[in-house]
Amino acid sequence: MTGKRRKLIGVTVMELLISSGLFLLLTTALLSLFLNSIEAWTQVEDRTGLISQTERMFSRVIRELESSNSATVEFTSAPFIFSFASPFPLESATGGDSFEVLPATGALQWNKYLVFYHDPEERTLEVNELEIPTGSPARSTPLPISAVDFGGGPEPLSEYGQGGRIWVRDVESASVAQTGRTYQFEILLKTGERSAEFIRSVLTHN
Repeated sequence: MTGKRRKLIGVTVMELLISSGLFLLLTTALLSLFLNSIEAWTQVEDRTGLISQTERMFSRVIRELESSNSATVEFTSAPFIFSFASPFPLESATGGDSFEVLPATGALQWNKYLVFYHDPEERTLEVNELEIPTGSPARSTPLPISAVDFGGGPEPLSEYGQGGRIWVRDVESASVAQTGRTYQFEILLKTGERSAEFIRSVLTHN
C-alpha cells in the first residue's frame, strides 16, 4: 500500500510539473502576441499622429500658396528652401484671415514672404515670415524673394534659410518638384524606427 501511494503521488507531481510548463509556455506566447499587438498599434498611432500634425500645419501653406503667384516662388532642393509671396498679412497682425487688393488695378497686394526650410541636424521644418517693406516694388509686382530689398540690398534665397521658428518636427527629409504652376511636396517624417511619408500638390493662383 505504501509503495503504490508513493507511486501515485510521484505521477501526480510529474503531471503537475508538465502542466505548469505547458501553462508557462502558453502564457509566454500569449504575452508576446499581446505585446506585439500593442507595438503595432502604437506604430499606427505614431504614424497617424505624425501625418495629422503635418497635415494641420500644411493647411496654412496650401491656403497661402494657392493665393500666390508662381513668379514669386523660389526654391532649392539641397538644402530644401521654399519661398513665395503671400497677399495675407503677417500672422501676428490680423491672423492672416483676409488679404488686400490694390485700389488702382484690383490686383493682389503682396504683403509678405514665407520661407520654409529643412534643418537636417535638428530634423525640423522651420519658417521665416518677412513683411515686404512699404513702397517696395514687390508690393505690387510679383517678384522672387532674392530680388527684394529688405533694407540691406537683395540677398540670395540661402540667406533666408535660417533663424526661423520651428514649424514641423521629426522631419527626416523634404523636397519639392515643380510642374508649371503646380508644386508637389514630399516630406518624410520619422520618430525612432517609425516613419510616414506626406505628399501634397498645390496649384498657385497665377
